[in-house]
Amino acid sequence: MLELPEVEQLFELLGKSQRIIMALPASPNGDTLGGSLALAEFLKKMNKQVEIYCQKEDFGNLSFLPGVETIKHEIVFPKSFVISLSTENAKLEELSYNVLPDKVNIYLKPKQGNFSEKDLSFNSEFPGFDLIICIDTPSLESLGALYEKNAEMFFSIPKVNIDNHITNDNYANINIVDVTASSTSEILLDLLKKYEGGLIDERIATNLLTGIIAETNSFQHNKTTPNSFLKASELISLGAKQQEIIKNLFKTKELPVLKLWGRAMARIKALPEFSSTYSVVSLQDIEKSEADQVVILKVAEDLAASITDSKLSFLAVEQQNFVEVFVSSNPNIKLQELVNYFGGSFVSDSLAKFEIKDKAITEVESIIVKALTELKPRLGL
Repeated sequence: MLELPEVEQLFELLGKSQRIIMALPASPNGDTLGGSLALAEFLKKMNKQVEIYCQKEDFGNLSFLPGVETIKHEIVFPKSFVISLSTENAKLEELSYNVLPDKVNIYLKPKQGNFSEKDLSFNSEFPGFDLIICIDTPSLESLGALYEKNAEMFFSIPKVNIDNHITNDNYANINIVDVTASSTSEILLDLLKKYEGGLIDERIATNLLTGIIAETNSFQHNKTTPNSFLKASELISLGAKQQEIIKNLFKTKELPVLKLWGRAMARIKALPEFSSTYSVVSLQDIEKSEADQVVILKVAEDLAASITDSKLSFLAVEQQNFVEVFVSSNPNIKLQELVNYFGGSFVSDSLAKFEIKDKAITEVESIIVKALTELKPRLGL
């Protein structure tokens, strides 16, 4: 059970807040989505106004989650222009205004003395939002367009950051980051029980259990702890729909995904010196599987989830003029070092990609091995 000063600060802030924004990463996984929807549902039961935003519009096999239809995809609201008057030197007796065709005149009458330009200040405020909450979000940049287009808002409104990943930037006013938890949904269950456990219903429990099952690959991932099983059992007793979750997460793969995934699985090769695995799919594989970029990303995610005894998992994908390499890691590996080395980017908190140009697909393995040899101490291998 979490017993941190930040937890009490969170509860105090939640008590004061009425309008809350929940911002999701550009590529949310099951833990992110399940945890965020669970917390949103919980806060709504406390009569809070909650709006959830994510730039992604299609959540695929996670679209069954309770409340997913409420997620908005772009933050659009007008900022209020605020005129502030200091009454330190003169008290205000009367305020009036006159709306003209091309301007507004505002009249400020002092009780005594005079107001001057030095007493006025101007700023912009966002309409009535008290709090921003980010779940399973390692950095503000991982929010994608939500942050890029609304950076001013993210700096002006208090933020809460709840996560379980060692890569988290601790960017918020309140940071609850527990790297010993196997999923952020486990942290949220502890928080909700501590705050007002009686509000956890079937919908909230289903969302939280989805987060745990997705993050642990149905309890097969090496980061799964005994606590994961205990919390899952507790959520099932609270009404979580375990069979529906399993059906949607693991039994509904589209045919192109199955075709390409099978080809990738058939070529898996161990890199034992680095506790890693490597696989490759060719242009011909992609063509025969009728796979697009969405399918390729899904296969990379599924491959990473299926190989639970490796610290790093690589999937090299042959493209027309380059090789695209996806790499996933367990939480104890400093994946950022590999991203920096190749000039890549993060797809999610535990999955990154980079490109290798002007090299044949057959040369990529040796390039990766060379990088791992150089970076081994820094990666944590």
